[in-house]
Amino acid sequence: MLHYSNVLRIIDLKLTILCGMLFCFGLLVSPWVFKKQLKIFLFFPLWIWRLGKRYLSPHDPFLKIFLFIFFFNSLSLFANLISGFLLGFPIIFAILLGINVGIIILTETGRLDYIAIFLNPVSLFELPAAWISLSMGIKISISLYPNFLFWSSLQMFYKGLYVYFLVIIPLLIISGLIETSLIKAFTKN
Repeated sequence: MLHYSNVLRIIDLKLTILCGMLFCFGLLVSPWVFKKQLKIFLFFPLWIWRLGKRYLSPHDPFLKIFLFIFFFNSLSLFANLISGFLLGFPIIFAILLGINVGIIILTETGRLDYIAIFLNPVSLFELPAAWISLSMGIKISISLYPNFLFWSSLQMFYKGLYVYFLVIIPLLIISGLIETSLIKAFTKN
């Protein structure tokens, strides 16, 4: 069993920063994607957004909103982790994450406010969690290359699970609580 300090050492800061930069690239590209209405990039984020709006209302109980946000984000970030078994996918997912966030914000507000994206209390926890999960996916991909030894990638995946449960999930709990609290605070009428 790994100790928490050892789990933090598994996280590669350079890869996490790379994932943040790829996310920013996707975010910068999103207005162009939105303007050109590139359906291949618009379908998924708009489908998820409509699905969330169909089954969730700001007037729903706190716990329902929190659990929806938490489970959706948990599944998304777990997908980032396992994407590492397919070479290159974590890098693609990092860019797509930026595009998806940009498209949803543009759909809802009509503009991108980069300061609001990066400095809101939810993003301070949720974005690093996403970038860490993507960086762990990249580490899994790297462990596959050049010999495509599944055993070494499986060992990295197990380490990634420690990071997922001991770092990413707590960050998602915090961001989910903050996001739900903000939703409830701004919809009290």
